[in-house]
Amino acid sequence: MVATATAHTSVNSVRCLPVNPDGISTSNKLQNATDLRLGHTGFRLQLTKGGSMDVTLAAGSAWSDPACPVARTVDLVGDRWSLLIIRDAMDGAETFTEFHQRLGIARNILSDRLRRLFEHGILDKYAAADARSHTYRLTEAGEDLFTAVVALRQWGERHAFAPGEPHSILVDGKGREIPELHTVSQDGEPLSTATSHVQKIT
Repeated sequence: MVATATAHTSVNSVRCLPVNPDGISTSNKLQNATDLRLGHTGFRLQLTKGGSMDVTLAAGSAWSDPACPVARTVDLVGDRWSLLIIRDAMDGAETFTEFHQRLGIARNILSDRLRRLFEHGILDKYAAADARSHTYRLTEAGEDLFTAVVALRQWGERHAFAPGEPHSILVDGKGREIPELHTVSQDGEPLSTATSHVQKIT
């Protein structure tokens, strides 16, 4: 299935590299590594460019549904506050203070979500000019969530507001409202749950 959109970004694939209790990688298939972090959940997220590796989790960690891309994505970014942080990062927020002022979130929860998004390869952090704080910016993997966030926004416009109720609008660089996203086949035909299915691993 192909989702039509008004913007496209290339993105490094997000992979998981298992770690043993000493924190050392147990995979020998990693190629073309560009970034590596040790996450609090006991597995490493690896951003690769065309690389391949075994994708398994360390002891004590588990995907909700290991074979489902939707479930893995929700495991990584499906938390309410995480999604809103990603939304605001796409809208220009970069500092802890900016995220805190926009979201009104408790400081300890914000710190935790920013840390998780960094560990999961969704945000990068950089030392601020005062060297006492950090700025946060979306990685390529974070930018690649743009279409998903637009789809959530457009679903909300259709189903989460009463008719005529005011809400914010996403516009392009010329101030024009973003067209509605539609999922189409490789032949350009509209797709729905009735005309598509998931090929499960057997």
